[in-house]
Amino acid sequence: MSDRSIFLVEDSDDFAFAIRRVWSKVSPDIELVHFSDTVSAMAELLERAKTDRLPMLVLLDLNMPGRDGRDLLADLRDENRLHHLPVVVLTTSRREEDVRYAYRHGARAFHVKPDCVDLLRETMELIRRYWLETAELP
Repeated sequence: MSDRSIFLVEDSDDFAFAIRRVWSKVSPDIELVHFSDTVSAMAELLERAKTDRLPMLVLLDLNMPGRDGRDLLADLRDENRLHHLPVVVLTTSRREEDVRYAYRHGARAFHVKPDCVDLLRETMELIRRYWLETAELP
């Protein structure tokens, strides 16, 4: 079971602000919860797993200081209570190795961060439409 939230794991406060602003217009009924590091995101996911209140989706940046998005993606797939959680990578990398890594470790989609607000809005609308209206989530 999930609650009506999406986790955003993103170290850039500026990009997180932009996503939150766009998301509030694209899907105001779904709460976007921001984590600036993977350690706090994983701790909250584990805590929520105890009460079956997982987010509907995780938007994950790969490139972060310390334990990065790759580490979180691997940890999610190793944790029995969280391995089913849909993760959409949203990162600056276009490297083929990163794309392969993400899919090999269970990412459900891989998007390169848009470089303007109009493209960001379009990307968020696509994510909302597919993941929250079309796909059947666990």
